[in-house]
Amino acid sequence: SRDEMPEDMHDEVQLTAAYPDWHTFSGLPAGLSYHARFAVISFAGEGFLSQAAKFRTTTKMPAPVELRTVWTTDTAVNFAWHWAPPAEGGDLAEKWHIYVSWSPGNELYDARADDHYFRLEQPALAVPA
Repeated sequence: SRDEMPEDMHDEVQLTAAYPDWHTFSGLPAGLSYHARFAVISFAGEGFLSQAAKFRTTTKMPAPVELRTVWTTDTAVNFAWHWAPPAEGGDLAEKWHIYVSWSPGNELYDARADDHYFRLEQPALAVPA
């Protein structure tokens, strides 16, 4: 739930309009159901946050899907990965990798073990071939 997210993510949700450099999903076929997992893993192993959500693409859903906050509806799910800079210094944006994994159907893939994953880092979005 939102209450379980780091305070920095609470701030990020409020500051998305000020940071337009979002990366996007592309190429998700419309009309299929997906499961996705949102995981935040620190470089130093200091924390782990995982959110799972089920979503279905539709022909009416904008493409590509923007990565914003963890929020699901009957037709879409969005994931926030662009962390807002900490209000009072710190290096949160440099310390964290954000992984998003997805799969058709009912199974969740492990983003760290399966090749169907997106590894999201600033500033590049790397999509395995």
